[in-house]
Amino acid sequence: MCRSVCLPALGWKGLRLDLTYSLANTQARSRGFTAGLKETIPEAEIVLSINAQSRSAVAYQLTRDALTVYKQINIIFAINDTTAWGAIQACRDLAIDPQKILIISFGLEGDKLKSALMDGDYCQLGVAMFPEIVGPVCVEAAIEAFNHLPLPHNLFTPYAILTSETLPELYNRREDHWEIRWDAIRARFQLPLDICPEKPCAAEPRPRRIV
Repeated sequence: MCRSVCLPALGWKGLRLDLTYSLANTQARSRGFTAGLKETIPEAEIVLSINAQSRSAVAYQLTRDALTVYKQINIIFAINDTTAWGAIQACRDLAIDPQKILIISFGLEGDKLKSALMDGDYCQLGVAMFPEIVGPVCVEAAIEAFNHLPLPHNLFTPYAILTSETLPELYNRREDHWEIRWDAIRARFQLPLDICPEKPCAAEPRPRRIV
């Protein structure tokens, strides 16, 4: 079972390090995680909220410094995979017991964090935002707009909270590479546009470039 569900049972107070960033959307991620954590663990506290500049090296040093001073931190929320990877490396170098700290990443965009999630040490869960879906939806929408075709007012792409148990339901591992399972995606989620890697974009003509 995922440790996020077991935190209250284990007696974790929820002392959090927030590795955030200055942009409005990344600030919203941090606020959203704080709100959700408070619903589960009302006594949870933010020990530190720091701008890690969306850089792995900065996140590494900030995490290492924070955990050296505040040894009671047991949850680290990272606003993207780059930041989470820096935090993971810091925990490894400090030889922190993986059972005493939980790193949560927002994104799960790349192979590195998916593999870290599957390994199941410091990163036990993450929010998958599916760039394999977001990118094609944006391109398809731009092409349809170029052709003056009707589009919804908002295009909502899916997300999923994944653990090492549920990651293989939506991704296949090919050695060190992870491939999205389009059959599982279509079965579970409603996509805002009909995108498919096997077929060309629907609208014609196409713009020479999209900026």
